[in-house]
Amino acid sequence: MYAWELFTGIGFLFKSQAGAFFMNSFSAILSSIVIYLSFSSLLFQSKKIYLNIPLLSTTIFMSLPMVIFQVAKDMKLDIGLFFISFLCLYLLFYLSTRYKEFSEKQKNILLILIGALAGLAFTIKVTSLLLISGIFAVVFFYSLGIFGFIGYVSIYISIFTFFGLWGFMNVIYPEENTYLINLIS
Repeated sequence: MYAWELFTGIGFLFKSQAGAFFMNSFSAILSSIVIYLSFSSLLFQSKKIYLNIPLLSTTIFMSLPMVIFQVAKDMKLDIGLFFISFLCLYLLFYLSTRYKEFSEKQKNILLILIGALAGLAFTIKVTSLLLISGIFAVVFFYSLGIFGFIGYVSIYISIFTFFGLWGFMNVIYPEENTYLINLIS
């Protein structure tokens, strides 16, 4: 919780609400840049396309009602948390696709940066634990392929079902049907 207050309080260092509002808008701009760069570097590197998918995805992101509300009215800086989370996933995806191009020192530095960003996101909001589980999903996908990803998701669902963790997230499931829970687990 302290990291969330620290992250939110950076904008108030300018001694006005306009500074905090600027930080909120600036994080939306940074999120848009990361979305554009990630899609432009990952999609259609050598093919000529007629539809600019990175620009379209960035425009769709910025035109979502929740993003507009968070940028124009709200001061909670959730878009900044989105920027940190998306940057963390993008760096992991970039590292995994170009793994052989990096030296061991560069790989270790990138992994430390990814871990620090994921840890910062986790200290800002506990729900960023899903980001960390998403990182594990990407690792399983690139190390074992699609079957590794399906296996990871299956293990994830079975653990949550067996220990009844869905109830903590207000997900409705048949808790009294023990046969179904054992079957899923």
